[in-house]
Amino acid sequence: MRWSKTSPIMIALFTVLLVTVSAAQVNGKNATMYRASKLMGTAVENPQGEHLGTIKDVVLDLATGRSAYVILGFGGFLGRHEKYCAIPWTALMPKAGTKAAVDRFVLNIDKDELKNAPGFDRNTWPDMADHQWGAQVHAYYGLPPYWEQREASVQGSAIS
Repeated sequence: MRWSKTSPIMIALFTVLLVTVSAAQVNGKNATMYRASKLMGTAVENPQGEHLGTIKDVVLDLATGRSAYVILGFGGFLGRHEKYCAIPWTALMPKAGTKAAVDRFVLNIDKDELKNAPGFDRNTWPDMADHQWGAQVHAYYGLPPYWEQREASVQGSAIS
């Protein structure tokens, strides 16, 4: 493999990916750090307990250092014809009452709604840096885009 200008970026991305930060409640304690490698393959279900899919990847915004999306894989059979969806990180909640390590997340969406969610093929990813695309994804889940949440919190803290 040839060392190029993108190799240090890839190493930095991998390092940041291993220390993805998120706030959660696990067994009554605040768990504020998750290893991204432990999130891969974690089950996601809706509040009714129906299995929706599994986490396939985590997408980071390197400019802000925030976790932007969790990639959920669902449908298909044995991984074939599986649909991928970018789920805003803030749409997921650790399942209450799970073991010390988060082994399940809850996404408040019906299975049919998820089938109609904006998705993509695992070999053809959208440009996730495109704010127009991201705004559509966040709107589908009824959430403000993560970059607007950050701007609002930065402006709010500058005022106080």
